[in-house]
Amino acid sequence: MQEQMDKIIDISVTLSKDTVIYPGDPTPEYMLFCSLADGGIANVGGMKHGLHHGTHVDVPYHFKDGERTFEQMPLSHWVGPALVVDATQEDVCISAKTLEGIDLDKHKRILFKTKNSLDYYKRPEFYEKFIYLDKSACELMAKHNVLTVGLDYITVDPFGS
Repeated sequence: MQEQMDKIIDISVTLSKDTVIYPGDPTPEYMLFCSLADGGIANVGGMKHGLHHGTHVDVPYHFKDGERTFEQMPLSHWVGPALVVDATQEDVCISAKTLEGIDLDKHKRILFKTKNSLDYYKRPEFYEKFIYLDKSACELMAKHNVLTVGLDYITVDPFGS
C-alpha cells in the first residue's frame, strides 16, 4: 500500500495563452515585469486570469455565498488515492449508469477520463458539447460520501445550465 501512496501523478493542464477558457471568462495574460535583458536583477514574470482557467478546483463558495472558500478547504480533499474511471465510451454525460459496478464506498476521490481529454480539451476553442456530470451521478456519489470528483474539462455541468 505504501508503494501506491508514494506515486504522484500530475494531471494538471498546462497554463498558456492557448489554454481553452470558458466563454465569458477573462482572457489569460502572461507578462514579464522585469528581465535580465533589460538590466533587471532577475527575470520576473506574471500572469492574470480567471480562477477557472485550466486545472482548477470548484469549492462550495463557487455556487453559494457563505460557504467554504479555497483556503478553508483541507488539502486532503485533493491529495490522496483516487479511482480513475475510464468513461471514454460516454458520448453525452457521465450518469449513475456509468458508475454501475463501482463500490463507491471504497473510493473517496474519483477522477473521470472522458473524450474531453482525448479530444475536446485539445481544440483551440471551447467545445460546448463536452462530456459533463449528470445530476444522477452527482447524487449517487454524494450519497456515498465521495469527497472529491474530477472531470477532464473546464466545468462539470452541461453548457448553459
